[in-house]
Amino acid sequence: RYKGRFIGTDLHNPDFMKLAEAFSIKGMQATPDGLGPVLREALDAEAPVLLEVKLPNMMPPFQIVR
Repeated sequence: RYKGRFIGTDLHNPDFMKLAEAFSIKGMQATPDGLGPVLREALDAEAPVLLEVKLPNMMPPFQIVR
């Protein structure tokens, strides 16, 4: 904080599937409930894989700072 204000920048996740495409690798998405089969497929791949696991929204940390 500086003079009672937060300073910094907003952080946003990139589009991980587009990122995988940009590097010419396979991109896969999963949720925590469906992670098992997708993770097995990623581990069995014979090439690099970018695996994005979509988690439920979390509270931004700055909202809990007092």
